[in-house]
Amino acid sequence: MGNKLKVREQTLRYAKTKKQKMLREEEELEKKINILQRQTDSVCNNANEKLAINIQLEQKTKELEKITEYRTNGALKMQMVQ
Repeated sequence: MGNKLKVREQTLRYAKTKKQKMLREEEELEKKINILQRQTDSVCNNANEKLAINIQLEQKTKELEKITEYRTNGALKMQMVQ
């Protein structure tokens, strides 16, 4: 019985750590996206700079979408289990 509790405890600790890491990544991506959006709104950038910023913006947006999709899929799976 003691081993089952230890496994459960380790599983919960892992899930908590993973969730915290994902939330930090999500917050960081949102900050970076906001900064990039402000940079694209700036009129002082030349065409090459704007292109580079737009590429970065698209990359960060896709990363954020992946996290959101992962969380949505997890929530749907939890609903199906209940």
